[in-house]
Amino acid sequence: MIRVTKEIVGCDDFELGIKRETPLKYILTYPKNVVPKAIVFIIPGFGEDTNSGYMEHVSKYVAENFSVGVVNVFYHCFNSRETNGATLEFDDFDIDVLKRVIHKYDIDFSNVGEITKESVIQRLSAENKEMSISMTLVPSNEEYQNFGVMQALDHLYVLEDIKKMSGLEGVDKVICIGSSHGGYIANMIAKIDPNAIDYVIDNSSYTKAPLNYVVGKDINIDFSEFRVINKKVTINCFVQTYWTTKESSQYYFSDDRKSIRNLNNTEHIKTMAQNANSKTKYIFYHSSEDALAPVADKIAYSKTLESYGFECTLKIVSKQEDVDGKFIKNLHHGMGMSMKELINIELPFILKEFEEQKNISNIQNATTYKCSDITYVFDLSESKCINNEKKDEIS
Repeated sequence: MIRVTKEIVGCDDFELGIKRETPLKYILTYPKNVVPKAIVFIIPGFGEDTNSGYMEHVSKYVAENFSVGVVNVFYHCFNSRETNGATLEFDDFDIDVLKRVIHKYDIDFSNVGEITKESVIQRLSAENKEMSISMTLVPSNEEYQNFGVMQALDHLYVLEDIKKMSGLEGVDKVICIGSSHGGYIANMIAKIDPNAIDYVIDNSSYTKAPLNYVVGKDINIDFSEFRVINKKVTINCFVQTYWTTKESSQYYFSDDRKSIRNLNNTEHIKTMAQNANSKTKYIFYHSSEDALAPVADKIAYSKTLESYGFECTLKIVSKQEDVDGKFIKNLHHGMGMSMKELINIELPFILKEFEEQKNISNIQNATTYKCSDITYVFDLSESKCINNEKKDEIS
C-alpha cells in the first residue's frame, strides 16, 4: 500500500475577501502496483476525531479490499471541535453575555483570575442556579466557519492535484462518501462541479445550511450547535465565523449566500443537469426520526434531483428493528452508522457498474449559478502548485 501526504494551495475565501494563509493538507491511500478503480473521498463531519486513527484504518481497509484510491481531506475549518484541535474560548460577544449573567444574578467575580471555561464554570456552578452562557470554538490554523463552499472546493482542488500524479492520470471515476456535515460537503462537491463526481453516498446530511451552525449567536444564544452542561450551567457552543445577520455588514449572510448552499435549489439543480447530463448518481440514507436534518427535506431534494434526470436511491430508516447495533445503532441524526459497513454495502455494486462503463475524461467546464444579486462562477481549470509531499509504503 502507498500513502501520500501532501499540502497544496487551498482556495481563498472569495465570498468574504479573505486570503488563506495555511496550506491544504490531504492524504491519499492506494494499492501498490495497481491502477485504482476509482478515487473515493471519505468525508468526516463535525467532531470526528481524526487523531484516533479510525480514519486511517478505514482508508487502508477500503483501499486494500476494493483496489481504490482513498482520499482524506483536512478541509477548511476541519478542526472545529475540542476533540480534534479547536479551543473553546470567550470572544467579545461571549464576554458581554457573561457580564449580563453576572449582573442578573449579582455574582461576585472578584476572586476569578483568568477568564477560562474552567474558571467560569467553577464560579457559576457555585451559585447552584440555572444559567446559560456562550463560548466560541476557535478552529486550528486561524480558520473559521465559511460553511460548505470552501470545504467543497478544497476537495475539488485535491481531486485536480491527484489527477496529475503519475499512474493516476487515467482514473476518472470519483465517489464522495460522507455522514452528516460530511454528506452535505459531498453533495456540495457535486453541485460545484457536476462533471467531476460519479456517485454521492450520503448518510443523514441536511439540504441547506442550518442557521444555528452559521449565524446562531446573532439569532439566540440558546440556538447553539451543541451544548456543554456542567451541573446547572449550560455553555452554548458556536464555531467562530465572520457571517452575521447584520445587513449593513460586508459579512452579511444574505439570501444569496443561503441560496448557493441550498442543495434543493431547483434552478441550480437544473443547471447541474444541463452541465453534466445528470451524470452524478445519489444514494441517501436517512432516519425518519432525524431532528437536525428533517427527512422531509431529503425526500424533497431527492424528488427534485429525479425530476431533472438524476438517479437517486433514498433509504429511509424508520423502524426500530432496522437498528442492528452494527451498521445502524439508533434512529437519531446520523444513526450511529458505521462508515465501514456503509462502504461494504454500497461500494461493490458501484465498482461493478464502473467495470461495465467506458472511461470518459471529465469535462472541465465552469459552472455558473445565478442567485438574486450574486452570480457564482466556479472555474477549476487553474492548477495549484504543490508545497510539500511525503510518500510512504505501508503494510
